[in-house]
Amino acid sequence: MRKGIFAATGGDHRHTLTTACAAGQGMFYAWISEGDVPTLAIDGPIDTGVSWYEDTVTPRQFREALDAYEGRDILVSVNSPGGDVFAGFEIYNMLAHRQGRTTVRVTGMAASAASFIAMAASPGCLQMCEASMMMIHSPWSCQIGDAREMRRQADILEEIEEIMAALYMRRFAGSEDELRAMLAQERYMSPTEAKACGLCDEIVIPPEMDGNAEREEAAAMTGRYAALDKSSLSALRGRLGIAPRERAAETPGDNTDYLAMADALIGRMM
Repeated sequence: MRKGIFAATGGDHRHTLTTACAAGQGMFYAWISEGDVPTLAIDGPIDTGVSWYEDTVTPRQFREALDAYEGRDILVSVNSPGGDVFAGFEIYNMLAHRQGRTTVRVTGMAASAASFIAMAASPGCLQMCEASMMMIHSPWSCQIGDAREMRRQADILEEIEEIMAALYMRRFAGSEDELRAMLAQERYMSPTEAKACGLCDEIVIPPEMDGNAEREEAAAMTGRYAALDKSSLSALRGRLGIAPRERAAETPGDNTDYLAMADALIGRMM
């Protein structure tokens, strides 16, 4: 029987991963063809051997779907705790060797096997959202057997780590010894730290409204309240907990006093 060798997050995620593996639950990826750039969404534990290996249709379908976009730019969205290391290797190889630009964007977590899949991004195209993390660690395995089997399994894990380290070192800004130390630590990295290490090219930050957009939104809000009659404005005062005043202050002294600011706004409308 094939032994499970995993690259996945520690703690509770390991229990979740093995449970999903035993149950053979669902697909961990989906293709989204809407918009100009096709998106491959990897969401959840990387298939741990039930369907990826025993159901030969799954890797074939994945490859056929990827081949359909050969030569085109694609976006790979990643939010995964990791999973089967060999499934991860196969996905990495498919993405790394395809024609066309491959942008990888970490939208939640790229941990373990998912983190080295992310290394398949084209140069300059490995993105992490502002609220996301990357985790790298040494591979681990489940093994039953005598001392000889255990030693052999340890040798296999070391060989797998050699391959994983080579994938990270294509981008890593430090020395291999520094990388190995991080793998041994099970290192969680913010986008800023990952970028400093060379494992992220760009941090994706949500666009902020420019000054014109903010003024338009403020005008629209004022317009909504200006349309209220006097009794409705009085009711609004009550919901906000603002006591009636003879005259509302035009400019509240404390800009953090939101009740005073609301009272001033309502006062100008009445």
